[in-house]
Amino acid sequence: MTLSPVCSYNEWGPLEEVVVGRLEGAMIPSKHLTVSFNIPQRLMKIYKLAAGLPYPKFVSRPAQRELDEFIHILEAEGITVRRPAEGLLRHLQDAALAVEGVLRGLPERRASRRRR
Repeated sequence: MTLSPVCSYNEWGPLEEVVVGRLEGAMIPSKHLTVSFNIPQRLMKIYKLAAGLPYPKFVSRPAQRELDEFIHILEAEGITVRRPAEGLLRHLQDAALAVEGVLRGLPERRASRRRR
């Protein structure tokens, strides 16, 4: 059995430790039915143009500030915050673990990908 650095034995106990992800390299979700179905019609043209691109700085900078504040609050409450190592995103990209659709959290580095 592999031991995880963060475990949960029940959902009622106090939060002691948590993994908070990173925003570096975050991408606007791809044009997949499960994502585009929930996009308001008035934003669909913009979404179709921006899908699969990195989030613009005017979006990512405030989001990073909010994430940093969230981490600060958690730590102030005595909760241990673990973060993925910097550069992990690049490692996962190199391992070709990017997932298409709603779970696509990793930007593609290849110019083209074959679809099955």
